[in-house]
Amino acid sequence: MTIFFTVLGIALGAAAVDPVEGGGGGLGWGAALYLIVTQIIALFVGGFTASRLAGVPRTTAAGLHGAAVWALATVFVAWGAMSGAGAMFGAASTVFQSTARGAADIVQAVAPDDLSFPDLPDIASQVSVEDLPEPVRQALEENNVSLDELRREAGQAFGAVVSERERQRAADLLRSTLSDAINSPGDIAADLNQALDQLVGGPQAIFSEEDWQEATRILEQRLGIERQDAEQVAQTIQTKVEQAVEEVRQSFNDLQEQAVQAIEAAASAVSSVAWGLTITSLLALVAAIGGAFLGKPDGMLGDRIDDRYS
Repeated sequence: MTIFFTVLGIALGAAAVDPVEGGGGGLGWGAALYLIVTQIIALFVGGFTASRLAGVPRTTAAGLHGAAVWALATVFVAWGAMSGAGAMFGAASTVFQSTARGAADIVQAVAPDDLSFPDLPDIASQVSVEDLPEPVRQALEENNVSLDELRREAGQAFGAVVSERERQRAADLLRSTLSDAINSPGDIAADLNQALDQLVGGPQAIFSEEDWQEATRILEQRLGIERQDAEQVAQTIQTKVEQAVEEVRQSFNDLQEQAVQAIEAAASAVSSVAWGLTITSLLALVAAIGGAFLGKPDGMLGDRIDDRYS
C-alpha cells in the first residue's frame, strides 16, 4: 500500500500543477499531510495483515510483527529516496541539498552586478561649488571657472591619473574576493573590506599619494588657480571618495547580513523537515503496532483449522 499511495500522490500532485501558469507552491502542506496520513494507513493495514497471517495469538508477537512491517517500510522509503521514488525522504534530501548551496545562491542573487571600487573620475565630475571653501569659490570666480568647467576638468584630472585598466583591476579584485567568500558567507564583509583596504592604501592602492599630487597639479594648471586652492578642490573630492568607500563597505555588511539570514532560514527549514520525518516515523510505528494488535488472531492457525473441520 505504501507504493500505491506514493504513486497515487505523485499522480495527484502532477495533475494539480499547471505547467503554463506555474504555481504548485501551495502543494507543500497538502503533500506533507497526504504523506503522513497515507503512511499511517498503509502501515496500520500492513501491521494488521502481518499479524493476522502470522497466526500467532500472542500480544508480544503481534507487536513484533507490526514493528517488522514498520522497519521494512522504512527501508523501502529510504531506498526510494536514493532512487528518486521516495517523496517524503526525497523532499528532505532536497532541503538538505538546498541548504548546502542555498547560501551561495542567495549571495549571488543579492550581490550587485556592478560591484566595483568607487569611480574616482565620475565622483570628481560631480563636485559642487557649495562643497568648496569660500576662498576657493572666489578664486574660481576670479578665473571665470564655471561649474560645468570645474566638473569637466576635475573628472579629466582624476581620469588622467586613474586609468581604465586600474579601475578594471579594482573591480576584478572585489569580484574575485566575493566569489571566494561565497562558500563562507559569515566572512563576506571581512574579506571584501580587506580587499577594499588594499585598493585604498598600500602598494596595490588604486589611487596613491603620488596620484593625488598629480591630480592636484593638473587642476592647478587647467583651472588657473593657486596650488593651495587646487589642494582644497582635491581634498573635497577625496572626502567624497571616502564617503563612497564607506557606502561600499556598508553594502558589504548588508550583503553578509542577508546571507546569514538565508542560512538561518535554510537551517530552520531543515530542522522542521527532520522533526516532521521523525514524528511521522513514530506515528507510523504506532500505527503498525496498533494494527498488529487488532489483527492478532484469537488462536493458532492450526487450531482454528482443526476447530473448523472438527
